[in-house]
Amino acid sequence: MRLSVKDSRFIPSINTTCAGSVPILHASSGIRRVCALAYMLVWTWSEHRIAAELRGEETSQRIIMLFDEVESHLHPQWQRSILTSLLNIGNELQEDIKLQLIVTTHSPLVLASAEAWFDPEQDAWFDLDLEGDPPRAHLHRRLYTPRGTAGAWLTSEAFDLATDRGSVEAERAILRAMELLRESEPPLDAVMQVHEELRAVLPDVDRFWVRWNAFVERRGGTP
Repeated sequence: MRLSVKDSRFIPSINTTCAGSVPILHASSGIRRVCALAYMLVWTWSEHRIAAELRGEETSQRIIMLFDEVESHLHPQWQRSILTSLLNIGNELQEDIKLQLIVTTHSPLVLASAEAWFDPEQDAWFDLDLEGDPPRAHLHRRLYTPRGTAGAWLTSEAFDLATDRGSVEAERAILRAMELLRESEPPLDAVMQVHEELRAVLPDVDRFWVRWNAFVERRGGTP
């Protein structure tokens, strides 16, 4: 479709359920990224087949795809499925194709999404960390161990967070509470002070309350 009478270009559009046909230039960043990715892959494979035919060669049976921050602009629902979708692309392009993905990510959902099919015989997870003084980048191959949830991945070597809580304030309060839990006879006033800090930053449904409230009662306080 055309955007205006002053622009003679025909812009590709995408059919949406809420707004009808929308020019791809006006779509969200996530939609544009997925469309650009699909176009790039199809175009690249099409050009490869044409070049192979002109040279009198067989098309390649191996594809290597590299993606930096594969989760960029994607909704969490798409972050969970992006790796599987990319792996399935090979079957759509040509049968018996061998596809290798090299992907970087800052998303715990992307790492967690691989648990269903990760094969240590052919898959690997590498962690890039800053180490030393002055700090330098070091690449380590890590043991990929299923953790069950995206939150559990936040406290893994991939992200090195102390807790899986969303706010920095909640994490700080929980860490102070954990220090008191490790003490043999913490004073009640210190316990209740941290209790009030936790009340200010943790929702009532947070799982930490089960352990903490029992601790407060043992120390003689009122949860």
